[in-house]
Amino acid sequence: HSDAVIRTLEELQTSFKEHAQSILTDENGKQHAHDIEVVGYNSMIQVLEASIAELNKRLGEATVSKEESEKLKSEKNADMTAQQNFLAVLTESCEKKATNWDQRS
Repeated sequence: HSDAVIRTLEELQTSFKEHAQSILTDENGKQHAHDIEVVGYNSMIQVLEASIAELNKRLGEATVSKEESEKLKSEKNADMTAQQNFLAVLTESCEKKATNWDQRS
């Protein structure tokens, strides 16, 4: 009778150890899969951060270029306004001289 109890306990111990090993193996597999997934996400994050940094750099360059273009446009508009004013004064002067010339003739 006690041999049967000991045998049952030994079988339970063996079964428990096998079950515990199975659970541990399963957990290790899941942990490994999780670790690989984390490495993949970290790699993706690094690529995206590098892409964001490059885009921010290009945005900064584009902003500087836009500001330079707007400054040049403003200067050209000022030059054009000055030339139009000069043309208006010159036209008025020529018209007065033409009128005076016509009156002399």
